[in-house]
Amino acid sequence: MSILDNSVNKPTSPASNKDKTGTRKTSYWRTIFILGIIATIASGIGIAYLKDTYKLFIVGGLAGVFLAVIMFFRPQIGAYLIIITTFTNISDIFTERGLPSINQPLVAILLLVVIGNIFYAPERLVPLNRFSKIELMLVIYFFVVILSYTVATDKTRAFDTIISLLKNIVIFFTLFLTLNTKEKLKTAIYVLLATMIVLSTLGVVASLTNSDFTFWGLAKKSVVGQVTAGGDLRYGGPVGLPNVWGQILVVILPFFIYRTIGERNNPLLKLTLAGSILLILLTVFLTGSRGAFVALLFSAMLIAIDQKVKVSYIFAALSVGVLFIILLPQNYSARFVNLLFGKDEQGNTITTDEAVVGRLASMEAGFAMAKDHPFLGVGTGNFKNNYWDYAEELGLEPGVTDIQSEEGERHAHSLYIEIISETGLFGLSTFLLFIVFLISEVYKVVIFHRNSPAPNSKMWRYWITPLLISLMTYLVSAIFLHGVLFRWLWVIAGIAVAAIYLSEPQFHKQSLAENA
Repeated sequence: MSILDNSVNKPTSPASNKDKTGTRKTSYWRTIFILGIIATIASGIGIAYLKDTYKLFIVGGLAGVFLAVIMFFRPQIGAYLIIITTFTNISDIFTERGLPSINQPLVAILLLVVIGNIFYAPERLVPLNRFSKIELMLVIYFFVVILSYTVATDKTRAFDTIISLLKNIVIFFTLFLTLNTKEKLKTAIYVLLATMIVLSTLGVVASLTNSDFTFWGLAKKSVVGQVTAGGDLRYGGPVGLPNVWGQILVVILPFFIYRTIGERNNPLLKLTLAGSILLILLTVFLTGSRGAFVALLFSAMLIAIDQKVKVSYIFAALSVGVLFIILLPQNYSARFVNLLFGKDEQGNTITTDEAVVGRLASMEAGFAMAKDHPFLGVGTGNFKNNYWDYAEELGLEPGVTDIQSEEGERHAHSLYIEIISETGLFGLSTFLLFIVFLISEVYKVVIFHRNSPAPNSKMWRYWITPLLISLMTYLVSAIFLHGVLFRWLWVIAGIAVAAIYLSEPQFHKQSLAENA
């Protein structure tokens, strides 16, 4: 990570609020207000006189223009909206109902806003000359993904995957470019926490009341038929996928824990955050995701080490955790009890579990793909259409006959298998280097602030440490779940790079002192 000179990090001051002639600029709030009135009038006219098929588009288009103007003057608002739409999955919920996508135009607007500010008001963004090995390795990884297109048998699927990954990378870059102050980054984290509190509350209400109401799609049960030990559909959150939603919850949990620890001035907020920890934990168990449970234990271990928790406290926490599992309805607790003891209700070993067998089969097929195509894999996004060829050759899942149906479609079920099978050693090595560089730099920031004598610096680490633990927890959960296109990974990574940037001036001062 290059350390920037303080002169580079100082934004050009807009304090004068005057142009070169000395004339005071028109307040942008006045511009927004006028445009808001125009948009409101135009929307009213459109709704009154246009056909139903056009009303939504005219209102949406005007809202988009109005939002673009606001985001131009306040780019961080776009970052906050991206966080909300990503974790609520609201864009997919809209498209499932035949409505226009939200994320695609939002990402496009934010990208245009960033480009516009680069030329008009660069002080609103992170300086562009801040380009480290993290971003460089990400660009190289994306280049490898594009190269894998050349070996893909299903070019359409490969192209769609490349476009989806490109959108996620745009989110990554725009997030860290727009969160260029500590206050903006803190607000972004609070937006994330508030979003997860609302979603977890809806999930607990929907699950414990056994209601079929999904709160407009924000609290779905499994959309692919995953069931509890009692045969009930497992809880899948706004994505409708229990394992995926369990992973998201566990990855976000460290933010709640460290904000609870770090909050010193607002007792009510501290109590709310503490209560939310229990809410998130309950929701994790409602998903029934054993992979998320393993990742949760790993995350708890990292937090205990970082906070130097006494052994007696650890045993007390484990006791409470076991009691918590026991008190859950058996439908939900059985999967976790089976995981702990390695047996199911009939006494069979867990390795005979259908889900475990399916994952092992996917891993075996994925390794075979990587062995046959070691450098660029079978092509990005092409694991699914190659799986059954390898499954037949290896003698996997011999009883399955509906391989052409949606139910017969198989996923890699592991991020690492997904990457190495689809993009080969080149893809896996560049992706892992990107992640290693990112975690390494966040770790340096955490250590710096932990050892700093300044009180403000020590408090800042409570905002950064959960980013480190979140990323490391994701790497563990990714053993059991594919998802290089999972957008929340790129949101967390973007916030993490922003945190690294915001600490660089202090690194610079320290290095000067050490070399003096």
